[in-house]
Amino acid sequence: SYTIIFDANEGVGGTSASMLFGSSLVPPTVTREGYDFVTWFPEVPSTVPAANTTYVALWGLQTFTINFDANGGTGGGSLQTLVTGEHLDAPLVLRTGYTFLGWEPEVPPVVPSENATYTAQWSRNYYTIIFDANGGTGGKTEVLGYGEKLAPPEVTKPGSTFSGWTPVVPSEVPAENITFTAHWSLDSSLITFDANGGEGGTSSNMIYGADLIAPNVQRTGYTLAGWQPALPATVPAVSSTYTAIWSINSYNITFDDNG
Repeated sequence: SYTIIFDANEGVGGTSASMLFGSSLVPPTVTREGYDFVTWFPEVPSTVPAANTTYVALWGLQTFTINFDANGGTGGGSLQTLVTGEHLDAPLVLRTGYTFLGWEPEVPPVVPSENATYTAQWSRNYYTIIFDANGGTGGKTEVLGYGEKLAPPEVTKPGSTFSGWTPVVPSEVPAENITFTAHWSLDSSLITFDANGGEGGTSSNMIYGADLIAPNVQRTGYTLAGWQPALPATVPAVSSTYTAIWSINSYNITFDDNG
């Protein structure tokens, strides 16, 4: 009988036994975390040799692929052929309009003894969106999530026509707090001054909001008493006609009998 030792060499599963010369020799199954079994040294024969013998397990380091899934962001990727126990740093990942929450599962400090995938977790950012009516009505302020559909409100302004937003409103919420300002072009109104039997009446297009000054109208034998309707201080938002109102003059007529 001879002592046959299978040395697991820092692994587990090694054995030591007294065995009869010539009996069948089958090595045990040995394992070592982070390593792959390569072979025994020296090579194990099929039967027990005629000497006490130690067979030592030889190991090769295991390597693994670690994948960092950016999950819609940028900066992820695969780290290949990493050795178990090596220091493991997760990459910096970014995603427009989102805040990084961490990895699922949590990234360990060292390379695990298996292929692994870590997925970035994100929370959507919310931004303040202002539609400034710029002197009109219908503007609004909202807090919306990045990427949501963005529909500007309808805005109005008396005497003006809406001509667009600055900056141009995108179809989705951008990744920033932002103000969109309405732009207006002034309307013009046809303003008619009807001299109503006199002279000096006018009719012309005038810009809304401009000072409204009546023309100098005259009518023989009459004095201008005013306009109907009363004149506003500025040009109104609609075409309008103002009619001169006259009061008839009175005169003293003297017949001199001349003696």
